[in-house]
Amino acid sequence: MDVITEEWLRNVVDDKDLVSLDSVTDMSQDSGRMGDMIKVVSTHSGDIVRHRIVKTLIGDQKLQMALQYGLSREAHVFNTFGAELFESGLIPRIYYATTNDITGSKTVMMEDLSKGHVVASVFFSKNSPHMKNADPKDEVNYKLSGKAVAELTFRTLARLHALHWNDTSLLTHSWLRNVDVLTANSGTDATTQWTTLADSLRSSWSKGQIREDITWDTHLLQCMDASIGKLSWESLHEENQSIPYTLCHGDFHAGNVLVDQANETVKFVDFEVSMVNIGPRELGQFTISNISTAERRQWEKTLVLTYHKELSKCLGDKCQISEEDCWLQYTQGCSRWVFFLALFVGTWQADAVTCQYFHDQIADFLHDHVSDPKDMVQPLL
Repeated sequence: MDVITEEWLRNVVDDKDLVSLDSVTDMSQDSGRMGDMIKVVSTHSGDIVRHRIVKTLIGDQKLQMALQYGLSREAHVFNTFGAELFESGLIPRIYYATTNDITGSKTVMMEDLSKGHVVASVFFSKNSPHMKNADPKDEVNYKLSGKAVAELTFRTLARLHALHWNDTSLLTHSWLRNVDVLTANSGTDATTQWTTLADSLRSSWSKGQIREDITWDTHLLQCMDASIGKLSWESLHEENQSIPYTLCHGDFHAGNVLVDQANETVKFVDFEVSMVNIGPRELGQFTISNISTAERRQWEKTLVLTYHKELSKCLGDKCQISEEDCWLQYTQGCSRWVFFLALFVGTWQADAVTCQYFHDQIADFLHDHVSDPKDMVQPLL
């Protein structure tokens, strides 16, 4: 926090109209295990007061995790796509972003939207761990239904995906996850890194699946084993050549969606694991993460259709994914949660309540959409 001074704002962030730095508040207790968050309030020419958030990484443990998972890529995302995403109404305004891929460090300063927005988690399952940072005061100010927020979110995600649908220029950004899978050949450094991560996931699942503080579902265990058992660079590379790809958020859950109820718009935050991947699979991660099983079963057909309709509207003739294929990719979105669940129960040793919630959400999804574990696709790392 000591680095945030008037001099830093003027010379580094380029706040040429700065009058005064009014307050700097540590908000790290709300930012989770992956980083630190600082609220900055400053006054500028014309008596303009700006409320901004600085995201950074403080401490060796967080830097090590950032290096392992490449979390500094968020600064790359904002420096490369930030202006476009902001002008498209998809993210907050970004004032500054810098990163060091060698150390894993990053610093991002963005607009603070907490005054006019609420985190989307409050509209869905109150049992979700994503509710832990939600402000209880938000609950008295609901104007939109959970289904309306989900439809709005899926429609907005379609607009994000449409921006770079099958855009080959994405493959020039090596810092985006999955670019190596799409571009590299076997035997390269990229395949070595992927193999290391795959081995780590196998180890994490082997360690986690024997936990006795979780009530395990047999079908889920079979599906997890089948999916992780399919881990293969060659088959993943082949699969990715035949399916339309786009710029994906990468960690698409309601905790990373901010809702402006007055204008009925949403914005996305936390692009640390952004990737080039199959767009509709992000929908599956969202419904598993936050929407109760009963509501998911009622809404999911409508939600996926809403996404596909907006994607088709944005892309026109370039939209070469049918409603049926879109639905299939949605159901295969559980592949992202195969990765996360293995880490939650194993390497990360998350508490039993958190693990059980996500276990149950995933199990219900698998019972609904994957009758035979052999139909599982491999995890999305």
